[in-house]
Amino acid sequence: MASEEVKQQVSISSDKLEGVHKTMRAFSLSMRALFLENRTLTSSSEAAKFEKLRDDTRNDAVAYVKGGLPLVKQCVSDIKCYFEYYIDLTKDEWWTFIADIVEEVKARKEACNALVDIHEHFLSEVKTLQDDATILMEESHDLAAKYEEEASKLEMSALRKGAFCAALLLIPQLSGPISLTWGVEAISSPMTSMDQGTEKEKTANAEIAVVAAVRDTLGPALSEFISVLRCISGLFEVLQQELETIQEKGEKAMEGEKPKDIHYKVMNKNAGRIVNHFNDVIKELPSIRSDFQAIPIEGLDDHYVERLLLMANECISRHCTNTKMLNKMKTTLTTGNKKQVTMYSMREGRSLLEKYASFWGVSPQILFAVIVCVLIVLFAYIPRALLVLIFLAVLAYFVFV
Repeated sequence: MASEEVKQQVSISSDKLEGVHKTMRAFSLSMRALFLENRTLTSSSEAAKFEKLRDDTRNDAVAYVKGGLPLVKQCVSDIKCYFEYYIDLTKDEWWTFIADIVEEVKARKEACNALVDIHEHFLSEVKTLQDDATILMEESHDLAAKYEEEASKLEMSALRKGAFCAALLLIPQLSGPISLTWGVEAISSPMTSMDQGTEKEKTANAEIAVVAAVRDTLGPALSEFISVLRCISGLFEVLQQELETIQEKGEKAMEGEKPKDIHYKVMNKNAGRIVNHFNDVIKELPSIRSDFQAIPIEGLDDHYVERLLLMANECISRHCTNTKMLNKMKTTLTTGNKKQVTMYSMREGRSLLEKYASFWGVSPQILFAVIVCVLIVLFAYIPRALLVLIFLAVLAYFVFV
């Protein structure tokens, strides 16, 4: 029976969602851990490498808080709203809106797929940073030994309660947030505070914080979150198939075994648990945002951030066919970021102009002046409709060739 598959997928998704708010907090805390002390580590070449790794990670963090996090918040609210239908509406009321509900299921599935795509792009960047962190640890044998020594002192009970937070327990300043989020009893970190000890000890502790955050927390937490998104997308795929089948049967769905009744009962029974999990995420979001916003933006690579925002915009366009959802997600992404997305597009246009100017052996300024003059002449002597067609043809050439 189809609803058995729905029941199974709902159960799997609910289990996956149970700790997702902790996973998201581990992601944000790992970013926060990098900048508990916003200072130059030391003047040594080795410390400079760790500092560069920290700053490169900061670019991804700012891009995420501007693009990824608002989309996650919107998606979580939308999915929660969908499952509340099975709580707030009676079976007959729910059946009255079945056509709209089927469309909403499709739209939410597409939104989840877009989020998966966006987060996988972020993960590919993070994996590069993880590799860099691993290489730095291998190059610094003393630091690697210190890291392993300090990590071995952590209580195993804490490690069992939160795999993602385990490495972050090496950082004394994070013991409070970790204790609140994971329910781990506050333990004394084996490391001294970053602002204590000799300069060498401060630097070593700061370098350990970079490794704990980038290599051992950030990547695993992001991977787990992507796994949850995939699971939710799979749930909506199953829901879509079953609801379309029920909708096609129409009034026949109200006879015999009444598949619509079975579907509603299964969802009504399990919706509350899923809604509670999403409420946990919503409650955690302010703390997650605060972690990201605590990251300093001095020296930020705006061009890199703009590129990731444009990537997110393209992912949304590629996955979302529902016009309402498409516009909603793009509005969420561009709110507060319109200037950055526009500036990146302008930079890309300038790069394109420089490319063709180089090809023809002229300066970009001359090529631009020629294009403007040609457009003025065309506008004066050719009907506007034809001018528009010529403009579109030229635009298509620059974009696709």
